[in-house]
Amino acid sequence: MSKKQQTEQKIILSIIAVTLLSLASTIFYLIDDSISNDDIHDQIEIVEPSYSEDEIFQEENLSNIGITSNSQYLSEIQDLYNSLKEDLKDDEIEEIEEIPPSPPPPPKKPEKERPKLAIIIDDVAYDYQVKSIKALHLPLTISFFPADINHPNTSKYAKDEVVYMVHFPLEAIHFPREEIDTLHVGDSPKKIAKRVRQIVRQFPNLRYTNNHTGSKFTADYHSMKILLENLHRYNIQFIDSLTTSKSVVKRVSRELGLRYIRRDIFLDNKLDVKYITGQIRKAIAIAKKRGYAIAIGHPHKATIKALSQIRPLLGDVKLVHIDEI
Repeated sequence: MSKKQQTEQKIILSIIAVTLLSLASTIFYLIDDSISNDDIHDQIEIVEPSYSEDEIFQEENLSNIGITSNSQYLSEIQDLYNSLKEDLKDDEIEEIEEIPPSPPPPPKKPEKERPKLAIIIDDVAYDYQVKSIKALHLPLTISFFPADINHPNTSKYAKDEVVYMVHFPLEAIHFPREEIDTLHVGDSPKKIAKRVRQIVRQFPNLRYTNNHTGSKFTADYHSMKILLENLHRYNIQFIDSLTTSKSVVKRVSRELGLRYIRRDIFLDNKLDVKYITGQIRKAIAIAKKRGYAIAIGHPHKATIKALSQIRPLLGDVKLVHIDEI
């Protein structure tokens, strides 16, 4: 073999050796890097959060309305979930028809001469209900449930109201979900007096109350007489929600020399904005005819929406709190 051939062979062998060395180095680096990463993953456990759609919904919305997640209020929270989910969808409540333009109204009567309409909102128990009512910026009278384990903060909410009522739970003929400490026909004078004192302690500035349910209790002469006598001791006016045509509240009130006040119309027997608006119009017509009217509604979505559009309907009627009737 000539020297030239030997030189060429050495060059080729050198190139092969360098190539093999480079390849071995690369393989070693990759293996080492893989081992290092495996070591890191062995030392650090990465946990990806996993939330269901309902849990995310609870986190984002429940905190905004001030209700804590507690099994004690599970049924209430579930109802609230359903309501909030509906709010996130397109509004399914049919819009009220636009009121056509009308001729300019005649000059308004002086405030003292204008017919008065008081609207009571019953069944108020939770912060989100109070906020939805207050957001209307209308002189509506809120009737709170007495404070108990199911709605413990009602007396606290009442402190922020200039005028408010307590929605007094009384026995109904048929009502499956009775409130805690509902008074029943045949309860002793001592028990009725104790219940009134309990509510007065919760709501020390209370001046007005109306019955929650009560179709059986308000039709019983003896029971209503004991209740009205006890309320009168604390200068509390009872307003008859008139849940039965057999109510004896008027009769008992007159016998005791007390003023009798009752509701004229329920606004939301049907949860439909057009229907509720029609009921508001009826209440206004009563006020114009008699000089005043009392309507009762509830903190339903449809009711709140109808009330948000009440101003153009009022005309010469003055919307007032119950203490102005």
